[in-house]
Amino acid sequence: MQILVLSFGYKQGSLDVDNVFRRPFPAQPHWVESMRPLTGLDEPVRRYVLGNPGQGVPGKGRAPV
Repeated sequence: MQILVLSFGYKQGSLDVDNVFRRPFPAQPHWVESMRPLTGLDEPVRRYVLGNPGQGVPGKGRAPV
């Protein structure tokens, strides 16, 4: 079995593959000025990332697509 992990954009056309598993990028708190000095261990950052649609931890709420 061969597995290839590849980043691509749908607008460039379809891929010649058997299966595609989509995982959207997580929210980026770095671009929120008030969160820039914080780390992922800080509660406001955690709430921001996990509170965005499509995010979640497998087995704890919403699982990745």
